[in-house]
Amino acid sequence: MLAGEHLAATRANDLILYDRGYPAFWLLALHHQEQRRFCARMLLAFSREVSAFVASGKNSEAVLFTPGPHARQHCQTYGLATDPIPLRLIRVKLKSGEIEGLATSLLEEQTYPSTWFKHLYHLRWGVEEGYKREKCRSWVAQAIADRLYRDRQHTYRVNFAQALSKRKDNLARLFVSNSSRQLLTALILAMATSVEAVRPDRLYPRKIKPAKLHPFHPNYKRCHEP
Repeated sequence: MLAGEHLAATRANDLILYDRGYPAFWLLALHHQEQRRFCARMLLAFSREVSAFVASGKNSEAVLFTPGPHARQHCQTYGLATDPIPLRLIRVKLKSGEIEGLATSLLEEQTYPSTWFKHLYHLRWGVEEGYKREKCRSWVAQAIADRLYRDRQHTYRVNFAQALSKRKDNLARLFVSNSSRQLLTALILAMATSVEAVRPDRLYPRKIKPAKLHPFHPNYKRCHEP
């Protein structure tokens, strides 16, 4: 929903890049209605159109996206048309051999060659990292890390999980310590040295553990008696 609301802040000549978690038929329909250009990464099983394109082996193809029953319901809820949407699907092959599928409203192959889109989609990386830092992801520690590792081959960023852990372990001390300034300085320096290399074209997929489903909200779990 937020992506749809933010669309009102865009201009007619903007090209909006979306990661694979964003595409939904209603959002694509909204872009089509508002005449906004976009390029979005698609899950390879997003729809029958995407699946058929991947199986075809083609590098680029103009298709019509047709909404299913749930997509039609969403469009009707948001007051959007349910007509098929013309899009172009583009195949991107990574160094690892993995295939990514992109969908774009830029239909003209001659004007917008499909060979451009791997680099185009990669342009979002720097913006994403910028947003993370703007969201208070240890920006002071990151500024220090930028200086410490500026001569390295790769760019290094503060490991967010490690930064959270260090803050969690020292949060109470910051409020009760008589030397909170020294403690804060030490904490920031510890964060700045807990870094990871940024490799946009990494060859290994992320290992994402499945979430544990609880039958109840954790706040309502039974307390143990002393």
